[in-house]
Amino acid sequence: MNSGIGPVDELKKHNVHLVHDLSDVGGHLMDHPMPLLRFRTLPGESLNFLNEKYNNTFYDKLKRSRAIAQYLLSKSGALTTNIAEAACFFRSDNPKLFPGLPPLDEDSTSGPDAPDLELIVMPIAFKNHGLEPVTGGDLMSIGTIALRPTSTGRITLRSNNPFDPPVIDPK
Repeated sequence: MNSGIGPVDELKKHNVHLVHDLSDVGGHLMDHPMPLLRFRTLPGESLNFLNEKYNNTFYDKLKRSRAIAQYLLSKSGALTTNIAEAACFFRSDNPKLFPGLPPLDEDSTSGPDAPDLELIVMPIAFKNHGLEPVTGGDLMSIGTIALRPTSTGRITLRSNNPFDPPVIDPK
């Protein structure tokens, strides 16, 4: 919308020069929410030491140095991770997994046996996409993702500064 293409009222509100009034810009947001659960791990079992911004003890620095050396010498170790170390897809109303649960009220998947949830297991903990520190030692995260959400939201401008994050209403 900072380009001047979008709903005229939204652009005027933030003093953005109108190039083209297009009311649907920013609408019909379909997001995949992923709430995270964090768990404590055994000492040394997480990869939290890789984040030097928040984990910068002498021991963390040694572990990072070892990880860099291991990667450079053998292309193995902690620096080869994609962070999402394990994932599984499943159907939340599968009677074999969850006996006694009623069927879904609304099924937006591609069929009655198609998965509607994904779990991702990560050997690291983070908040706000890694922008906020997570303290407390060795932690891991499990994220649950709704694969076919039915809600639609909207994105609007916070200001006319392109570096300001947008206002997101996922509904």
